[in-house]
Amino acid sequence: MGNSKLWSVVKTKKYRLHIEKQTTYNPDFDKTRKGKPIRLFEVWFITWEPNELAKGHEGQSHAFEFVKIGNAIKFYGMTSIP
Repeated sequence: MGNSKLWSVVKTKKYRLHIEKQTTYNPDFDKTRKGKPIRLFEVWFITWEPNELAKGHEGQSHAFEFVKIGNAIKFYGMTSIP
């Protein structure tokens, strides 16, 4: 991972924080929520701006996702677009 495009962006570029309340998803991993919606914390990194990699390329972004369980923030997953 040390030489990947994502790692170089994580080390050098700005990120965007997005917090979203998930009202339609009730995960089984936290039984204490009892059907309450989760709040998803996303940290987005843009690895390629539109047209940066090649003319007409739409760009690429990655998000590291976290959820709060009790008093702890836990890694939840990763999303990439496109």
